[in-house]
Amino acid sequence: VLNLSIADLAYLLFCIPFQSTVYMLPSWVLGTFICKFIHYFFTVSMLVSIFTLSAMSVDRYVAIVHSRRSSSLRVSRNAAFGVGLIWLLSIAMASPVAHHQSIVHQDFINQTFCWEVWP
Repeated sequence: VLNLSIADLAYLLFCIPFQSTVYMLPSWVLGTFICKFIHYFFTVSMLVSIFTLSAMSVDRYVAIVHSRRSSSLRVSRNAAFGVGLIWLLSIAMASPVAHHQSIVHQDFINQTFCWEVWP
């Protein structure tokens, strides 16, 4: 539950303030690094939330269905390993978003946008 809270809090602190500028300003003014970082971090926090909820479901399944063996499986060492694995997988799986996020300038309307540009 703490891991889920950390992912949600990180999203609120790092993504919402910058994303609100999209709705307040007519074009992107925050630069390439912020463009890539915000969308990358949004994807990381989303994946961490999804994987954490999935891990919590598996934990509940093990606790209920395999209750006799669950005390040996549900230890803090395995939980810490699971949290680390969740973050590593999320960071790795979100890397294509950072790679393909870029600043796009539309000449005909003279505005700049932060868009995903996939090949």
